[in-house]
Amino acid sequence: MRMVLAALAAGTMILLHAGVARAQSPDRPNVVLIITDDVGYGDIGSYGAPDIKTPNIDSLARNGTRLTDFYAAPNCSPTRAALISGRYQQRSRIESPLGAARGPAGELGLPATGRSLPQLLKNSGYRTALIGKWHLGYKKEFSPLAHGFDYFFGFKSGLIDYYQHTDQSGDHDLFENEAPAHVKGYSTDLFTERSVKFIEENAGRPFFLEVAFNAAHWPFQVPDHPSVAPNNARFVQPQDDPTNTRKDYVAIVERADRGVGGWAQGQRS
Repeated sequence: MRMVLAALAAGTMILLHAGVARAQSPDRPNVVLIITDDVGYGDIGSYGAPDIKTPNIDSLARNGTRLTDFYAAPNCSPTRAALISGRYQQRSRIESPLGAARGPAGELGLPATGRSLPQLLKNSGYRTALIGKWHLGYKKEFSPLAHGFDYFFGFKSGLIDYYQHTDQSGDHDLFENEAPAHVKGYSTDLFTERSVKFIEENAGRPFFLEVAFNAAHWPFQVPDHPSVAPNNARFVQPQDDPTNTRKDYVAIVERADRGVGGWAQGQRS
């Protein structure tokens, strides 16, 4: 098994990517890019967290490379635009997070150029998938499929209710490719399950999989305790909700770490 690892803490986001498993050629490793949302630099065990247990992410850091100096866009849409396009986010005029689909942001997005990261890999024979958060446009011409992903399962806004799968306007926001997906479950677990399934189905060929968890972005809904996000029509900021606790945040991050280990340990989170 060939393993390639890089870890990047990007402002409010942690990015990990691991090339894993049985690619058909040692020069064409399979690649899994894992993104967590709004996770603090020091909230991972390998970066010094005293109260959050992240053994799977820590294993990647221990057996690969841990990066400690970096430059990145400070928030959601700009970071993702730069990552996917390989260009400064200013070139696509995405310099702040896109808003809800009901507003003016519903008409905005990252234009497809045919030169995105997934498209170039697809052109080279890779099977490509995005599972989780997109946040680069709602319209079909801005969708993950337009940018070279063969498969998409996830949401298009900046945040969703972990259980109801609705956006900040209360609208349904979970899709499989271009069609609304109505499935039950905690979003982190759903994204892990779909990721494991994609890896199993494509283990014999080169693939690129982006797993973009919404964890630990608010609303802080803990796993195994179904709930409805407070003030669903207009999500409150975490600092405005006195019921949020460090314990809740820890549980959300640790479930994402469990998902990172899902395919390595044969677990279905």
